[in-house]
Amino acid sequence: MPNNTFMDTLKIYYDEVGKTLTVWSGDPAEEFIAEGTGEEVLLIKNEAGTVIGFERLNYELAAGSSPIVELISTEVISGQRSSQ
Repeated sequence: MPNNTFMDTLKIYYDEVGKTLTVWSGDPAEEFIAEGTGEEVLLIKNEAGTVIGFERLNYELAAGSSPIVELISTEVISGQRSSQ
């Protein structure tokens, strides 16, 4: 099975004050440039130009709610279910 770095290193940060949601699929220290998409989303890239994360601007949780994180395995995404 190929090494899936995205799933191995996923980090999610919610900034309540800045109203941003940042998702890293690589090492945040490798950030080289962030490019806007025009849709309140920034693509975060390393020096090689590979997307290593994204930031959603103006993201706000509903009052009194808590974030819910659901992990979906790569086997389910690719249509293959693991026999657990």
